[in-house]
Amino acid sequence: MDFEHVIEKLEGRESGLIEIRKHSCVLIPFVEREGRLCLLFELRSAGISQPGEVCFPGGRMEEGETPLQTAVREIGEELGIGPEHILYTHGYDTLIHYANMAIHTVVAKLDPSALENIRPAKDEVAEWFTIPVDWLAEHEPIVYEYRVLPEIRDDFPYDIIESPDKYNWRTGKWHIPVWNYEGHCLWGMTARIVYALLKFLA
Repeated sequence: MDFEHVIEKLEGRESGLIEIRKHSCVLIPFVEREGRLCLLFELRSAGISQPGEVCFPGGRMEEGETPLQTAVREIGEELGIGPEHILYTHGYDTLIHYANMAIHTVVAKLDPSALENIRPAKDEVAEWFTIPVDWLAEHEPIVYEYRVLPEIRDDFPYDIIESPDKYNWRTGKWHIPVWNYEGHCLWGMTARIVYALLKFLA
């Protein structure tokens, strides 16, 4: 191999995320409702993964899709909201999960009339609701913290890496915000995205 081969492989290639096997994208939909800026959420149906959890519209990115294309496609499939009701979009940050997942996010502003045209896909969405952004900003969530610990088997080749003693493997911390709003519990990765966004907007 010579460096010309390296150049050929890199030419036109966009940067990615090493070791990430699954790319998903969610839309963070802002919408005006009853004079207040709100976020639109879904409640996942019983027949899909993480049933009963609160989430944003979104899903796995298909081959060749951009995060924006995924986000627009998913809100159409899940809630029946078409591109004509999306007034503004802008890419936001990516949440990396330790299970080799990347969750890309796109902020959007919906036309208020979009709420009148919602047609949930019943096999995916049990219901939809909104939470005012100022309510979320004014109510600090419970933040639960737990440690992520490496589980190293006894057959790790310490002799090859010339480490006679057990290596000091790094541990991690995972923070999960939890809000309760009118009978709906917002937590997990969706809450982490909301929490980070609110801090950014403060």
